[in-house]
Amino acid sequence: MKSRLVILGTIFCLAVVSARAVGQTKSGEGTGGYPTKPVRMIIPQAPGGNTDFIGRQVSEHLSQMLGFSVIVDNRPGAGGNLGNEIAAKASPDGYTLLTASPALVTSPALYPKLAYDATRDFAPVGITALVPQVLVVHPSVPVRSVQELVALARNKPGTLNYAAPGAGSGPHVTAALFVSMANVRIEHIAYKGTGPAMIDLLAGQVQMQFGGLPALIPHIRANRVRALGISTARRSQALPDLPTIAESGLPGYDTAGWVGLTAPAGTPRPIINLLAKHLADFKKREDARKLFATQGAVFVESSPEHFKAFILREIPQWKKVLKPL
Repeated sequence: MKSRLVILGTIFCLAVVSARAVGQTKSGEGTGGYPTKPVRMIIPQAPGGNTDFIGRQVSEHLSQMLGFSVIVDNRPGAGGNLGNEIAAKASPDGYTLLTASPALVTSPALYPKLAYDATRDFAPVGITALVPQVLVVHPSVPVRSVQELVALARNKPGTLNYAAPGAGSGPHVTAALFVSMANVRIEHIAYKGTGPAMIDLLAGQVQMQFGGLPALIPHIRANRVRALGISTARRSQALPDLPTIAESGLPGYDTAGWVGLTAPAGTPRPIINLLAKHLADFKKREDARKLFATQGAVFVESSPEHFKAFILREIPQWKKVLKPL
């Protein structure tokens, strides 16, 4: 009897292992059984911003698809460069991923001695979503339009300030472009993340901020901040009555944040392909599409090659914009 149980138990274990192997072959051929342990997802921003929101949604999906937890590791600091550096120097084995943000392509223009190379130290997986930025002010600021804000800044130069999660972050470069095109002087107050910046904006410690719609929409709808304009050329479906900055007195203004997924350079291509497939599947989920739409984020089709080309194109373009600032 005991011998029969042992034999049956052995057959059962072999069947489970075989089924797992077949499943991995179908979903990720050539990955060597990846993963066999939890994966770390570095988010180079503090909790509370759009990068964190999107990164956590992707990590939950990957956890389901990979069969192991994808653990979020927030590493804010230096406008996103601290987290980027940690990811760039991690082992290229698929067990460290990075939720990439605009700092990856803007920092080379602002930091001449970065500890990583955005074009060589990462293996792009894909862009997850574009995130329109919205310009908001604290209710105490006596303006209700972009035109009135520009007029106030010109009449009282240096008296206004804006919050941003560090030099090179999406909100910072979006604001810097606004200041440059409007030809006004507004002081930059740097924070370690969108969350801390938002806390001071809501308290009236800073007067204005550019931020991603996912993080700001709840505060806009609760009238805790006043929205003045959207950064993209088209209005957002999430806030259809809010005009674009371009149509509000700053023609030609058009920029958006984005969030993507990368791994350290040298990560085996089969693992990159597997992650790219799961990311593409995430963007096809109806529940995810509805959730992101309500938050103002827009899914985009992408691939490792597309994301790589995007990075190579964006870096020199932002150097032209940010060098004079």
